[in-house]
Amino acid sequence: MEYDDCILNMTEYISGCKFNQLLIQPSCVPLPLSDDVLKEIVPAAKDFALLNGAGMRYRGRYNPEILEMAPFFLFPSPFPGRDFEFVKELQPHINLLMHKIAHDYDFLHSCLKNTIQVDDFTARLWKIYETVRKEGISQCISLGVFRCDYFYCTLSRSVILFVVEDVTYNICDQRFHEYEIRNQRPEIHVIRRNLTQIGNTAKLTEDKRLIVDDMEIAVVYFRCGYEPNQYPTETEWEARLTIERSKAIKCPSIYYHLAGAKKVQQEMAAPGVLEKYLDPAVAKKVARLFTGLYSLDKGDSGDRAIEMALTSPQNFVLKPQREGGGNNIYGEEIAEVLEKIRDSPEREAFILMDRIRPPVQRNYLLS
Repeated sequence: MEYDDCILNMTEYISGCKFNQLLIQPSCVPLPLSDDVLKEIVPAAKDFALLNGAGMRYRGRYNPEILEMAPFFLFPSPFPGRDFEFVKELQPHINLLMHKIAHDYDFLHSCLKNTIQVDDFTARLWKIYETVRKEGISQCISLGVFRCDYFYCTLSRSVILFVVEDVTYNICDQRFHEYEIRNQRPEIHVIRRNLTQIGNTAKLTEDKRLIVDDMEIAVVYFRCGYEPNQYPTETEWEARLTIERSKAIKCPSIYYHLAGAKKVQQEMAAPGVLEKYLDPAVAKKVARLFTGLYSLDKGDSGDRAIEMALTSPQNFVLKPQREGGGNNIYGEEIAEVLEKIRDSPEREAFILMDRIRPPVQRNYLLS
């Protein structure tokens, strides 16, 4: 098959959402490479990766004095230009969609009303949402980082607060954001604090300015706060509430955080929802990006989804209401989990999604 033919087929494949079919995609260079070529380019690629931030510290062998290279592929993965431009064109509309949904109380409540009965973490986030909503929004500006990390419109002498884990493993990309801010706007100060430190030191002024260690915070960038274990005590929950009540620009705000919940994503795919927030022509295009998303709520449709997953677990992903990766359930483990919770309200804390199988191509994984 010629490369152009394969690209055409790949475009039709993606646009048709045939995600459970397997497509073989040629590499961007002829493979395999000779041993002599690999001996020359692999060390150079690893050095380049380390010098450009592709490093991390691993949980199982954590050492603050050691930085290891994150695994990466030697060559880029070809992707059809037509589909790339298609999603690029839609991204501003998706940003607007998420913003509107984040501030639609009735829709969010309808999406999450069952989930917050069985998922304590989501329930605590919802409680903060309710509190801030009743008090009135202190900051009308929201900062959304939708796959691209940029900071705009920050005043001179401002302080940006990075909310970080107690121990940071994925340090390089965080520091690159920090250093780039310093390069572009040296008058802006960046500080790093975990939720416990914020809970013990943060204060709100009468006009709801956020003060941390005697510094007024302009922007709060959450690099943690997406998992229950990052809120071990009430101190951390109080820290989150204090931030949300403040005038500081949040990234994400509690509104955006809840709008990104898996249950909300599943409800967004329901007929007629996108048209509520977007122009019908745009909504039709955005709908093409969705794969199958299924509710596991009690009832006939939820029961059918469970039976479907039990019959062919390899075709699905079971998703809890969590962010940050590492929480999804695959393969035969789906059947094990569903058998345990199928008669329990706990099932409503999950959604089911068609498993997306990207095109397969040959490459070299460096680690």
